[in-house]
Amino acid sequence: METEHELWLSDDDDAPPAEEPQIRDGGNGQAHELPKLSFPLPTICANDLLLKDWPEPPWLVPGMLPVGLCYLAGKPKVGKSWLGLQLAQAVCTGGSFLGVGVEPAPVLYLALEDSPRRLQQRMKAQMWPAGKGVAEFIGARGARNIGPLNKGGTARLIEAIRVTGYRLVVVDTLSRLFTGDQNDVSQVTAALGPLQQEAINLGAAVLILDHHNKMGGANPFGKMDEDYYDPVINILGSTAKAAICDCIWGLYRQNGKPGAILAVTGRDVDERRLVLTHDRVTQCWQSEGDSDMVKVTKSRSEILKVVADMRRASGTEIAEAMGRNRGSIYKMLQELIAGGLLDREEDDYVLPRD
Repeated sequence: METEHELWLSDDDDAPPAEEPQIRDGGNGQAHELPKLSFPLPTICANDLLLKDWPEPPWLVPGMLPVGLCYLAGKPKVGKSWLGLQLAQAVCTGGSFLGVGVEPAPVLYLALEDSPRRLQQRMKAQMWPAGKGVAEFIGARGARNIGPLNKGGTARLIEAIRVTGYRLVVVDTLSRLFTGDQNDVSQVTAALGPLQQEAINLGAAVLILDHHNKMGGANPFGKMDEDYYDPVINILGSTAKAAICDCIWGLYRQNGKPGAILAVTGRDVDERRLVLTHDRVTQCWQSEGDSDMVKVTKSRSEILKVVADMRRASGTEIAEAMGRNRGSIYKMLQELIAGGLLDREEDDYVLPRD
């Protein structure tokens, strides 16, 4: 099947210029002859662009991980490697990743910061099934045969993907495979640009684990704040990293608190913030759903509990009991009434009477 990328390109990049003059209708019923070019210029008119049924972009994880170059970034010790390993297991076995089913595909995992023993322990903790799926690993020593991405390693990694047919490549971490200046736009672009383009051409996703800069989810007062969870501006180094890639995942976790937020954004990816909890039995992250929906659900439950405890309460009393202002809960109160979970008696809210 042709990819969107292939459909956009000319069918024959080496085609000679057309012998016959091209005619364009200017939209007013008058046609005029276009000047003849000395080279092929494969254009597509606005009408064809609008009317063509373009295929959906290919995904490794539908709605979350497209083919191309992607990042999973976060502060040290937030669980990036665990999440990357969890993704590798899901793809190689055709399992489920954060509640989304994925098709089985060959995986290459560059574990550049873990020893084989440590990697084995983590795989056993995540209950990797022996003998199922294709997943191959390279450690720091083996990665020397690839070399730094900024010193020829990109071409070798592309060759490995092309020849072996890997559909998912996980690099843990970028700093171990890039020895240049990550703030240098030209170095970053030269190393990662070709990798991004070839990954799309080959139908593969390259997920690079990276670090957040010092802001990384902190508001100007230095506290973790969901309003500042921006995976694009939080990524460490040059803005060229974000400009080149197709998708960015930002993993945010507040010290001393369970759970995390996975912020997802990209070119063809709807922006999402997933609430994650960590399963201590399987050492895997589990998705509780989009953060906005989770927050609404929790707030609704809290409203119902307050009304149940007080038997009847005004909007102001409910807000005070929750430590919030009345305006912030007004919409939820109306939704609870519309859903039949609350009733209104004069100026108070009550639970429905059986």
